[in-house]
Amino acid sequence: MKFLILPALALLWFQAWTQTAVPSSYYTSANSLSGPALKSALNNIIDNHTTFPYTVSSPSVDTWDILKETDRDPNNPDNVILIYSGLSVNAAQEYNNGNGWTREHVWAKSRGNFGTIQGVGTDVHALRPLDAATNSARSNRWFNECTIPYDAYGNYTCGANEWSWEPRDAVKGDVARMIFYMAVRYEGENGEPDLQVIDSIPTFNYTNDPVHAKLCTMMAWHFADPVDAFEQNRNNIIYNNYQGNRNPFIDNPNYAWEIWGDQCSTLPVVLTDFQAYTNRNSIQLNWTVATSENVSHYEIERSFQAIEWDYLGREEAINSTATQLYRFDDFAPLQGSNYYRLKIIDEDGTYTYSPIRRASFNQEIELSIYPNPSFGKFTLKLDNTSDQEIALEVFNALGQNIHNETFTANVPLEKRDLDLTHLSKGQYSIRITSNNISRSRLIFLK
Repeated sequence: MKFLILPALALLWFQAWTQTAVPSSYYTSANSLSGPALKSALNNIIDNHTTFPYTVSSPSVDTWDILKETDRDPNNPDNVILIYSGLSVNAAQEYNNGNGWTREHVWAKSRGNFGTIQGVGTDVHALRPLDAATNSARSNRWFNECTIPYDAYGNYTCGANEWSWEPRDAVKGDVARMIFYMAVRYEGENGEPDLQVIDSIPTFNYTNDPVHAKLCTMMAWHFADPVDAFEQNRNNIIYNNYQGNRNPFIDNPNYAWEIWGDQCSTLPVVLTDFQAYTNRNSIQLNWTVATSENVSHYEIERSFQAIEWDYLGREEAINSTATQLYRFDDFAPLQGSNYYRLKIIDEDGTYTYSPIRRASFNQEIELSIYPNPSFGKFTLKLDNTSDQEIALEVFNALGQNIHNETFTANVPLEKRDLDLTHLSKGQYSIRITSNNISRSRLIFLK
């Protein structure tokens, strides 16, 4: 399943991870560009990076050392994560006569015949840890969809006469963005190869031509597997600690479409717009499909940090060459930032994802208290608190906390009795808090 974003209406793919990591002026020279001009501008931004040797004796730094940091297992700092299997292995082992881990050139080093030459052959933006058996199985295969993807236990097959490799779903986007990076970073300058990503499988599998495939498959993977925190962390480490350059397709995923999108125009879904709007009590999602075929339905997913996603609902697809408008309302949004994406599902069960959209929802709790003044028995009325946990506190005139309780407001308009007849007459304050938002009111006991 793939989709098209029309170039004239290209959507910015919002990412939470780049807020503080990317210098504000880093991509300024690429602003408002597309096609070859954008590709050239990005090359000028990321070229001439600091290079490191492939293998060198300590105390010098080599690619082994860098990968131990960039691909460290967040749950076990002594391990690294292998890209194609997702297995966590002891980082200190390194190759260990084939029993440890090795380094995968995601852009196969024979595709351009650059080997492990310092620079293009040691660029850590396109190197990842993997085991020796998988490294041998992948060889220099092109990236494309397969009948049965390879797994860590050696199961692998592809369609007839295909020399292709399909990674696990969790890293398909990672692979695509590394390939896109290499095709932009290396443009034949200063003795470097001119790497090109193409949308056809060459007749000869073992060609040393500086090309890699398959463009439109990887474009679909790029959108189906958005950037995650692990990938962004790698980008930051390489930039801040080692090479001094970034992968633009991690920071700004829509660059891929702006450069190569016109080569991938024959796709079943033309998504021309997808937006999220904050209303008073909900967040409204609108999307427009210019044309679609063989699409089953759209599933709406939401996330708090754009990493882990929850299913919200679905809208049935209308397959037509005419423009179709869709709407979905989230009537129970999270306080703060809400991230949304569409899971676009084909009739055969295959699917891809739309770009991500964000909408903020900071609805304050409305609190009214009556009668006030009172002899000690008050009624609290809470608005906009459906299914929220409420913390209720009472303070005396000295600011001392003298009463605490928590409860769940399980209807939109919650009324709650509060008995303070045991307190002396005078002035007090009541504070309620939900989702880190508080509201206070003064009350008087007579």
